[in-house]
Amino acid sequence: PYDLGVMYALDDLHEPERELKEAQDLTAELYGADCCWFSINGTTALIEAMIMGTVGPDETIIIPREAHRSVISGLVLSGAKPVYMGCDFDERWGIPLGVSLENAIKS
Repeated sequence: PYDLGVMYALDDLHEPERELKEAQDLTAELYGADCCWFSINGTTALIEAMIMGTVGPDETIIIPREAHRSVISGLVLSGAKPVYMGCDFDERWGIPLGVSLENAIKS
């Protein structure tokens, strides 16, 4: 029930040296990555950072119309210009089903 990553007695999230560093190193090894950083605040900050690190002011990025608000925040922070794709909907449940290959190609 506790978020152990923010407990300084465990380690320092901003400069891990013990348990968190070991966990990050093991996670990077598991996924074949050079490194791994844990984050708090859910994935919102990570999605924003991903967009800001990928596209810059006035560059174009293609996103689904139903993208999470963190994607929109990343667009605002990066200055990128969105091109929205439509997605298919389940008529019975009224929920988005994701982007089809045809919609992605059209965009």
